[in-house]
Amino acid sequence: MRNIFLCESQLNDRLYYEQFIRQQLKQKKLATLTYSFGTESAEELLLYVKNHPLETGLYFLDTDRKVGQFSAIQLAEQIRQHDQQALIVFLARKEELSFEAIQRHIEPLDYIIKTVDHKNEENQILLDMQIAQQRDRSMPESTNDIFTYKLESSIYKLSIQKIDYFKTTDLPHRLLFTTGDQRVEFRGDLNEIQERHPTLFRGHKGVLLNPRRIKSIDLQTRLVTFVDNESCQISYRRLADLKRVI
Repeated sequence: MRNIFLCESQLNDRLYYEQFIRQQLKQKKLATLTYSFGTESAEELLLYVKNHPLETGLYFLDTDRKVGQFSAIQLAEQIRQHDQQALIVFLARKEELSFEAIQRHIEPLDYIIKTVDHKNEENQILLDMQIAQQRDRSMPESTNDIFTYKLESSIYKLSIQKIDYFKTTDLPHRLLFTTGDQRVEFRGDLNEIQERHPTLFRGHKGVLLNPRRIKSIDLQTRLVTFVDNESCQISYRRLADLKRVI
C-alpha cells in the first residue's frame, strides 16, 4: 500500500486537491493507494516520513511554499533520503525549479504547472496516481521479502526470511527482532509489519513470527524453536492456527 501525501501552502488549493484525490481513488478504484493527509507544513510531513520507515508514498509538493524552513526541493531531498521508493510530484506556477530538481538527482515523477481552473492539474494528478498504481502492481512479489528498518539516521534492509520473529519490548513503540546472529531493537509497529509482510504469523499480541524458519513446536509449553535455536512462546489460542500454517 502506497500513501498519498500533499504539502500545499495555500488552503484553498489544498482542499481542492484533497477532494479531487479522494474522489479519484474511489471512482478509478486505485486499490494500491490510500490518501494519508495534507498539510502546509514541510516539517509535519517530514516528521511522519521519518517515524514510518516501513511506508512509502506518492508526494505532491507545492513549490510556492512560504511556510516553514524547507523549500520544496529541500523537502524532496529529505523525503528521498528516508523513503527510497518515493514518487515525488512538484506542483508549481512556473517551470524554473524543474532543472534544479534534475541537477540535484531528486528524480521527480512529474512537474505539474498550476492553472486557474485546475484542469491541467486534475489530468496530471490522476495520471500520476495511475502510474503509481501500475508501478506498485508490477513490482515483483519478492519485494515483500525485504524488511526495512531505521536505526538513528541510517536505513537498513534485510531479507524477511532471515528473521525468526519480532516482539514488543517494555518501551513504547520499540520492537526487537532476532536472526541467527543478531538481535536488533528498533522503532516500529507490529501491525504495520504484518500488513507489509503477510506471510508472518501473529503468535500473540506481542509476537510476530516467521513460519518458514520454525524447526519445532512444543505443544505442551507452546514454545516455538527456530532453525538457529532461537525460541519464543505463542498463545494457546494461536497454536492450532500455527500448526495449519506450517
